[in-house]
Amino acid sequence: MVFGRWGDSGKSWTSQHGTPIGADVIYYAGYEDKFYHLKTDFPVEEMKKAVDTTYQYYDDNYEKFSGLIFGFAPQGMVVVWKEYGVIRIELGRYQAEVITDDKELEKKLFRDWSMNREEVKARDFMPNASCAQWDMYRKRYTFRVVMQNENPNLRLFQYCFTNYNGEQNIIFMPPLPATSYDNRALPQIFEMDWETSGHERFRGNIFLNEKIIFEKFKNFKPEDKQEFEVKISKDNKKLELFLNNEPIEVDSVRIYKGSVMYKGSY
Repeated sequence: MVFGRWGDSGKSWTSQHGTPIGADVIYYAGYEDKFYHLKTDFPVEEMKKAVDTTYQYYDDNYEKFSGLIFGFAPQGMVVVWKEYGVIRIELGRYQAEVITDDKELEKKLFRDWSMNREEVKARDFMPNASCAQWDMYRKRYTFRVVMQNENPNLRLFQYCFTNYNGEQNIIFMPPLPATSYDNRALPQIFEMDWETSGHERFRGNIFLNEKIIFEKFKNFKPEDKQEFEVKISKDNKKLELFLNNEPIEVDSVRIYKGSVMYKGSY
């Protein structure tokens, strides 16, 4: 059974369980017709730090640790993210093992289902299921974001990165013209909030093309510094993305009237 999107389960947890230091999970992958067992420890010091860490989300709002999200890819690949409200940071990749003697598990799982195992297999089975795509999403590169704009009145309030590896993070009040170089997975969506006057308030989204962006980065080393450049036209009607001074084709660009007020707003 699959819930949510990669990196976003839509589920919640009860915080009184304390600091999570491991996982013991049995699950069924219908597209492989296999039961898997994940039993792993999490790095204790990192988890202690995680539950005490907060991330700035808005002017005076800081998101606390709110849970763990598990993502199940083919071939027993499991990715775990730390969740801080809307912010998600990858904890790590883990490997589950196939359970070969699964008859009792089959009885328990399908006892209350309207479909039996063979029917689920006929519907969901993918003979060539591979985790290669999800491992590709996890590759990290070193890059920064540079803002170029034609309006000297522009005030930039945040960048929000939604990345292919399931992470989502916010740079609140990013420095202009450029952020610092950071090691990240490749972005799927750039979101930004800006203003140019008291009645000119905007939110922009740039939706990157998966095939194009991974092709561009495939020969870059993780430590090599790359630069994304965002250009906003003076009239706030055009939003462009460049990579290392070259225009990059994206799936779509959307600019909305902004509704969020910040302390630094006009």
